[in-house]
Amino acid sequence: DVEVKVHSVLTTKASILKNSVTVLDPRCFNSSSSLFRLKRSIVNIQRMIESRRINKQSNWRPTSGPPIVEEMKQAESLIIKTTQWHAFKEEIIILRNLNNKDMFKSRQSSRKRNENIKKISSLCKLDPFLDQDGLLRVGGRLNKSTMDYQVKHPLILPKTGHVTELFIRHFHYCDQHHQGRGMTHNAIRQAGYWIINGRSVVHYFIQKCVTCRKLRGRFQVQKMAELPAERATPSSPFTYSGMDVFGPWYIKERRSQLKRWGLIFTCLASRAVHLETLNTMESDSFINALRRFINRRG
Repeated sequence: DVEVKVHSVLTTKASILKNSVTVLDPRCFNSSSSLFRLKRSIVNIQRMIESRRINKQSNWRPTSGPPIVEEMKQAESLIIKTTQWHAFKEEIIILRNLNNKDMFKSRQSSRKRNENIKKISSLCKLDPFLDQDGLLRVGGRLNKSTMDYQVKHPLILPKTGHVTELFIRHFHYCDQHHQGRGMTHNAIRQAGYWIINGRSVVHYFIQKCVTCRKLRGRFQVQKMAELPAERATPSSPFTYSGMDVFGPWYIKERRSQLKRWGLIFTCLASRAVHLETLNTMESDSFINALRRFINRRG
């Protein structure tokens, strides 16, 4: 009977966990060789997602052309949020629970945060907190300072990972043009990023930089060849001699100014020196000086 027939209806409800974060898999970042390329790739993915939505009234992204500044900022925030979630998952969950209890707005919020974070955590001494975008930042006592917010509370990056290496590579290559450890680390700090154990991490990265190894490499010392037999055989002075010409210098003869050169003979065994003068650089002047040397020294 149609009137008493039972119809079964099934409904599906999608539930989101309380502490979950909309992030990507950090392994998808390993294929990018620079920070700019990674952000541009995420911008293209976000544009593709927005173009396929049914309700496009709130879509402010351009459909084509180079990425705009706001798109690059959102892509960078997504990269940092993904990296922080997979590196500091337990700490972020603790801080999010404290923020839900309005502990962050009280006077003792900093003490409560530090008490709940484990002492073995690398964030224990940084007084971390979550900003409005859910990004992990360094705390401190500079909240009333007039400095830029990025400088007062920099974003925290783990000491290991491909994203951290991309940030160091960006500032070392593009911003500082292969400067040293101090300049690169200072540029990262001024841009508003705090890397755990940043000095040692930047130093380790610069040690692997091929360009820096070429620019700051030590000069190679060439090993000298074996001494010839003439240098190592005991003999009387000027038995084995070497010679060279040096000069010229100017002399005055009556009212004229003339050039003269010097001919130096060196004993290869005793390092004795004999000097003769050359009037010109012709062969006759050299032969005359050689004859004077032989007549003098034998």
